[in-house]
Amino acid sequence: LGLPTLALCLADNQRQLIHDASRAGLLHGPDISATDAAAIARHLAVLLEGAGLRRLLSATGMAAVDGRGVARVVRAMGISEIEVRQATAADSASLFAWRNSPEIRAVSRSSTPIPQADHARWLAAVLADPDRPLLIGSRAGEPVGVVRFDIDATAAEVSIYLVPGKGGEGLGSALLTAAEAWLGETHPALDTLLAEVLGDNHASHRLFAGCGYALQQTRYRKRIHP
Repeated sequence: LGLPTLALCLADNQRQLIHDASRAGLLHGPDISATDAAAIARHLAVLLEGAGLRRLLSATGMAAVDGRGVARVVRAMGISEIEVRQATAADSASLFAWRNSPEIRAVSRSSTPIPQADHARWLAAVLADPDRPLLIGSRAGEPVGVVRFDIDATAAEVSIYLVPGKGGEGLGSALLTAAEAWLGETHPALDTLLAEVLGDNHASHRLFAGCGYALQQTRYRKRIHP
């Protein structure tokens, strides 16, 4: 889809597809006959002489496909590349390092570094609370991310982050799906999952939207003093 395209309809079952793709800016699909040589020449000239149009078609096409369709199909079949387990006290050092990394703090509710003592108290409290399961996901034995569920009656709020350096590999949705499956098996009474995402955390917005979460509300914030 990244290749600027002039598409012509050769059969009736192609007409709506080309029309929709053209309206979406994925290709140039003029409503002309595939045997009208003069019309084809005109529209080829539009592409050849329109560098801006070619760039737009290319960028729109590349943005439409992320190359991870196979992984999504596999997950839909119930096959996961991610294994999740409950965290233990032995994970304390790793969790402390991951959570305090700049890239994780930048998308957290609190961006300030967490002192070691505060982390130790937090982890002890979480591990002792059955309503706050803390999971670590791994791929081929290597940790890739952390998921926590805060359970309240039949609902649970999700917190998730990838291990620093694992972003951009498409692992977020696989990790979230595996964690949801674990939660469904261990807490069958739950019927709702919630997630709060910072407004400028676009990766997390895409993650939850792509995993079937519906946006319920939007909060605006404005500073009135510099």
